[in-house]
Amino acid sequence: RWTWPVDVGVLTDLVATEDVVAVRAAKFRALTTTDGTPLWEKSDIVAPINTLSSADGTILGIGLGRLAPELQAIDAATGTLLWSYDGGDARIDDGAAVTAIDGVVAMLDSDRLWVLDPDGPDPTATDGARWQIGIADPWLDSLAVLPDVVAVATRSGEVCAYDPADGGQRWCVEVDGVADAAPTIVAVRDTLAVISDDVTALAIENGAQRCAFDAPRDLTPVAAAARDQLVVSDINGRAHGLDLATGYEVWRASGFGRITALAASDAAIYAGTRD
Repeated sequence: RWTWPVDVGVLTDLVATEDVVAVRAAKFRALTTTDGTPLWEKSDIVAPINTLSSADGTILGIGLGRLAPELQAIDAATGTLLWSYDGGDARIDDGAAVTAIDGVVAMLDSDRLWVLDPDGPDPTATDGARWQIGIADPWLDSLAVLPDVVAVATRSGEVCAYDPADGGQRWCVEVDGVADAAPTIVAVRDTLAVISDDVTALAIENGAQRCAFDAPRDLTPVAAAARDQLVVSDINGRAHGLDLATGYEVWRASGFGRITALAASDAAIYAGTRD
């Protein structure tokens, strides 16, 4: 539909709402989803700088606060800072991850998982979070969320699911490849897709394996959910659309160069590349 050149740096974060695509390379910018027209740009200290996510017209990311990293929520249409959260008594580590869906904002660092409400931290709570629990040796980028599940992968080789309401553990299952390298986890309706060397689809309710996809080439650590499909990419610059109900590849697109970031809305799939 359209392309937008990244003039400086490599595009490493990409997130989409229905109306806005936010991209992070050397700077943090927002484009319209209709034709890529620039909306706003932020390069100041309050702009989110990594691990972008979006929910209900809000873009979230981990940025630099005055004293330590903090979670920041920005209005996707205007670039205005809506709220921020520094972790309360437990400061957020560098490299923390955040992901969100309407109703739930989840954040993970080296040993702790937080869940906040989408409108920001509750000022009457002790530290502002809905809840927080300790997590042993998590893979920081392996965090996914649905309205009724928050999922984390750990270095022990397990994927674990927690209740967004109170942090109660639902289940933990071992998944091949998770102990060896950080996987990517993407939530697709009632399925968790775990992307490592291949793709393993787990049922939300109990962690049972639903299907698997053996990639023809090594996969890159980026993926996105598009309607009922999972979109992954391989090291040769091909994007693959997978039906996670069956594990079948339903389409393939090529010619992108190496894909460094993926995002999706109901209307389109967005790919950041090194081209």
